[in-house]
Amino acid sequence: MKIGAKKAQLKRYWKSNKKKWLIEFAIVFFNRPSFWKFWKLGKYVHVEFIFSDGACCSSSGRIGLNGKPQGVRFAYLNLKLDHWDIFECPLSEGLESKLRAWCESKVGRLYDFLGIIGFRMFGVQDPDKDYCSEFLNHGLASIGKMLYSAMIGPNDFIEKWIALGYKQIS
Repeated sequence: MKIGAKKAQLKRYWKSNKKKWLIEFAIVFFNRPSFWKFWKLGKYVHVEFIFSDGACCSSSGRIGLNGKPQGVRFAYLNLKLDHWDIFECPLSEGLESKLRAWCESKVGRLYDFLGIIGFRMFGVQDPDKDYCSEFLNHGLASIGKMLYSAMIGPNDFIEKWIALGYKQIS
């Protein structure tokens, strides 16, 4: 399947499921087993923003079509609910637009491979790169919703998100 056709298929998937999930904007956590699940010591290994049009945004270390790590990117993902947990993130239309503009300004920023390993062991991070949960935390800070530390893994992120009163919706 060509990339354009896959993207269109995922957009249709999002639109058909959006009413079922009753969300306009949310945060999703990937819970599928992987090596990183062991390393990060928790249920979640990745986190993404989902915008109201179904576009997801995060910083990803996965290899893209150009053979290089993607870093910050927008994508339409097939959010199979047995692999993803969706949490509410109610934002006004204005805040969502502001957050999206911030995310768009970061597209292409590199993934922080050293940071994802180093923050657990030594508190090391590169100020010019982000890993997924660090990127989301910076994005939320850009609209006045800072969680806590900039160096935060997906499992710490979700603990703090739930502590703020946000609930899982799938």
